[in-house]
Formats: sequence, C-alpha cells, structure tokens
Amino acid sequence: MKGDGPVDYVVEVDFQSPVHVGEPGIGEEATTQILHSDTWFSAMTVAIRQLYGEVTVKRWMNELAPPEADPWTQELSSLAGNAEENPPFRISSAFPMLKRGDSADAEEPLYFLPKPMLPPPGFDRADGADGGTQIREKWAKEVKKIRFVPVSLWKKWISAEKFSDEDYESLKLFRIKELAHVGSETLLPRVSLDRETSASEYFRQGLRVYGKGAGVFFFLQVSPEWQPTVAGALRWLGENGIGGKRSVGYGRFSSRWRPFFGPSGQGVSAQKVSDQAETFKTTRGLKALEQLFHPSFQENGYVTLSLYHPTMAERGRDWRNASVQWLDRRGWSAYGDDGLQVKRRSVRMLSEGSLFPWRPLGHLVDVTPDIWRQERTVYRNGLALAIPVLREARGEAIT
Repeated sequence: MKGDGPVDYVVEVDFQSPVHVGEPGIGEEATTQILHSDTWFSAMTVAIRQLYGEVTVKRWMNELAPPEADPWTQELSSLAGNAEENPPFRISSAFPMLKRGDSADAEEPLYFLPKPMLPPPGFDRADGADGGTQIREKWAKEVKKIRFVPVSLWKKWISAEKFSDEDYESLKLFRIKELAHVGSETLLPRVSLDRETSASEYFRQGLRVYGKGAGVFFFLQVSPEWQPTVAGALRWLGENGIGGKRSVGYGRFSSRWRPFFGPSGQGVSAQKVSDQAETFKTTRGLKALEQLFHPSFQENGYVTLSLYHPTMAERGRDWRNASVQWLDRRGWSAYGDDGLQVKRRSVRMLSEGSLFPWRPLGHLVDVTPDIWRQERTVYRNGLALAIPVLREARGEAIT
C-alpha cells in the first residue's frame, strides 16, 4: 500500500469454545462454515462502541459511510470515482485453516479459500493427451462438490496454470479428509416454551466445534490510525465471543495477527501491528497468501473474498462476463442496555468467490428497521475485498 494507506494482515482465529452463527432453516438452526465479512464488521463495530464510546464509533462509521450520501443507497462516492483509493477498513470473510501433525512444521497452517466461480484452467480445452472434453467429463462432478480450495491450488486456479490429474486428486482428498476436521457441525436438541401457554416446541441448534489445530482466518486491510482500535475490538470479541449464545460461553477465541511484508519485502513495525502479534516470521503459507495480492500476471478480472454489495455506479457496469451467486442476509439487531431486539431490513449480497471483469468496491448498506429510523442507523458491510485473477477466454463456472 502507498503512503499511510491501509496495511494488509492475515488474522488467524483459534476458537476456544463452540461457535454458533446461524443460517436459515425450518426446525433446525444450521450453522455456516464461512463466518461472513458483514458478521465480523458488525461485531467489531459493537466492540468499538463498548470499548471506546459513541464518539469513536460515530467517527468510525462516518469515515466508512459519509453522512452526506443518501441513507438507502449509501455509497463511498470517492471510491466509485477512483479505484486506487481505499476506505480505512476492509475485511474478508473467515475461511477454514488447519495445522497438521506434530512435526516441526505443525505451526505452518494450511489455508483454504472459497472456490472461484470460474472453471479450472484447461477445463474446457480440447488439447493435450486427455482432451478438454474428457477432463470435464472426468472431474466435473468432483469440482461441483468442492467448496474450499487449498491456497496452493487456488493460486494456480486464478493464474490460469493448467491443472493436472494429481491436482484434481488433491482437491478430492482435501475435501474428504482435511476439511472434515475443520469446524465439524453438531446439532443440539433444544426446547422453547411459550411464555403465555407454556407450550413446548422442539428444535435443533447447530454449533461448529473446532478441534486441535483447526480454526479460521481472514484478510484485514486497516489504516495505521484505526489499527489499534480494531486490535482492541478484536481482543474484546475474543473474550466475549462472536455469534449466538455468547451468554453461555460460545464463540470465544484467541487471534494472531500476521502482517504482509509487501512486494518490497519490508515489513511493518511491531508497534503498528498489535501486542497480539506473536511472531513476524513469514511462512510458506503466508507468502502464498501475500502473492495473491501482488500477482506476476496482468489481471483481467477479480474474485471476491467477502460479501459484496455494488454501488449505484457499479450496477451500471457491463455484467455479462461476471459470474456471481446471491446470498440473502437478514437478522436481528439490539441496541442499548435494554436488550430489545428488532428485525433488520433484509438485503441481497454477492457471495464469496464471485467473479467480476472489474475491481469490485462496494459500500455500506442501510438496513435500519423503520422503528429506529429517527434514532439511529444500522448498516450491513458490503465493502468488497477482492483478489486479481487471470481468467481464460471461454468456459462457464461450475457452482
């Protein structure tokens, strides 16, 4: 990054208790394997308010969502006009991470990223010994089943390096063996009682349990000015928990900040990172993640690693070469000490792994319930964090 702009980090999260971040369901509160970027943003904003007060959180929101913009189509107008500018904060969703074995490399994490919505390189070509048609026929079902890709293969995927049969076999192996140990889902039987009639209703609540060596990680871009505030908010969240059922101890975690050293190889000082940062030694996995932001190729597209809500200017672009998946985001908000919860306005976001022929920027979306319209404003984070990719000329995504 240039000047005093945002600094890139990888934040590793080790959960110390089960975590519940719900997904829509009937009679069964399922959980998601991805902790979405808007969940992290909302939780951090609540933590900033708790730690630093109303003045700080208002300044935080004003820098991310300028108050002079229209409240419903809230946009970062400066970003829409200049893609080189950045807000002081962007965050990706959190994806699986696994530390394997008891060897000397046990602290070398294995990072996973969401499957890009573009076909693997060479998937549709009719060249080589096998032929493109045979490759698709042989591996299409397996590629369709995949949700996460290890960073080493993800890097080949987005840089148009043709996959071998060994690469496809590795994808299958990671899906069946490795990812099964990252955040296994447990369904707990629960009963709710009607306050007036005491009638009981049975349901099951989903929890994610992360065993030894398993966790999640996310990318964070934050300006030096806001870094100490965000670091404090993340510590507070680790102690108090993220997601549902925090009152019984769910969602607690410890975190480790790993700074990117940039293409010049110069790192940032320890004072600028966090007192949580235990080591600044770069690793193979960290180098692979950093290279995603500084590719050796000339990109012709971008893949999102966060939820994304396009600005009005972006909605007017040519979307014919985009490959996206929509995700409905809804839920409840509470404010103040009374604990009153109000249902937020629902909004549709573009999910992680979506492909665009331009660099997506996004904005904060006003989802304030009508009952709060005159008192406060509630936002969903639709700021995109995206990776440059080199896409092939033809082919359809397998989602």
